[in-house]
Amino acid sequence: MLYEVQNLATSKELLGADYPNVLIRISNLAINYWSQNRFEEAEQLALQIVDISKAVLGVEHPRTLYRVRILALTFQSLGKLKEAEEMQLEVQEIQGKILGARHPETLTTMANMAFAHRKLELWYVAEVLSLEVLETSREILGVNHPNILSSMHNLAHVYKGRGRKADAIQLIRTVIDLRTQTIGATHSHMLNSINSLNVWLESEEE
Repeated sequence: MLYEVQNLATSKELLGADYPNVLIRISNLAINYWSQNRFEEAEQLALQIVDISKAVLGVEHPRTLYRVRILALTFQSLGKLKEAEEMQLEVQEIQGKILGARHPETLTTMANMAFAHRKLELWYVAEVLSLEVLETSREILGVNHPNILSSMHNLAHVYKGRGRKADAIQLIRTVIDLRTQTIGATHSHMLNSINSLNVWLESEEE
């Protein structure tokens, strides 16, 4: 990591921060910081790279959108949920215009926005977004695709947050049944769903 930081500093000095290869190195270093839970350092680099990318490549360039997503993820990790939501909304609007509302990347951004709203406990908006992602994904991918099951799992948590516990339990049980058929009982996603169900059932007994 030290070599990477020193190499980046040298490249910035020689080539400038807006040189394409330097931009890529800054992005990679931000991701490395994030993966090591060094979120403040990741945030500093992500803010820098987003500003430069917008100025050099434009706000609609795929690499700019990718870097905005990195920044949103970093904000989310720091608990800056409002800022994360704003970044995700920015990406969603641009992707929807360029790629269309049914494109997988647009749906991924919408799912991230739904998660951000869950964290903010803005349950109604989270439900609207989650349902839209689920319904559109079903039309594109089919009912048993892993992404569909993840969307259903997430929607169950939204139902739980909205106080619709019976709906949440019913939906998570459906997810468990489908995941049993597709990924097996020991997969981490399956274990997450089982854990959610167990926690919700235990809280019913209290």
